[in-house]
Amino acid sequence: MVPTMGALHQGHASLFKIAHEHADVVVATIFVNPLQFNNSADFEKYPLQMDYDVQLLEEHGVHFLYAPTVDTMYDSGFSTSVSIDGITDLLEGASRPGHFSGVATVVTKLFFGRPTRCRCIWSKRFPAVRCHSTISRRSRHADSTHHGANYSRERWLGDV
Repeated sequence: MVPTMGALHQGHASLFKIAHEHADVVVATIFVNPLQFNNSADFEKYPLQMDYDVQLLEEHGVHFLYAPTVDTMYDSGFSTSVSIDGITDLLEGASRPGHFSGVATVVTKLFFGRPTRCRCIWSKRFPAVRCHSTISRRSRHADSTHHGANYSRERWLGDV
């Protein structure tokens, strides 16, 4: 699984390539996580370009797209978050309170809320790609609704 916030670029494309090297099925997520923004205006201004992103995913052979809504990720009963002591005072954490907690919370929800076999993560601050394989059942279900646009599952099942 390659988690993203959309607005995909060649850095993401390199992650899709690495994911293909480690897994038979590649899943991408697109979720603009409000918990990562300490300024709601920045969240509202974040670029959304789903049609372009879907095209890029298809060009790079991504099998599934999971693009949940904010309500899907953080429903009315949501009450759990993940915090990371120490790092939150360094780097972006010093100027963006809550950023790392938001990242840790959504990554935990994405990785452990859905079965996956390979997880690839890249960070601007720590530019090392880490791929982790886990044993879990293969899921052929992917929600793929984003801001009212429906992308059918059949589009992403392909040759899986």
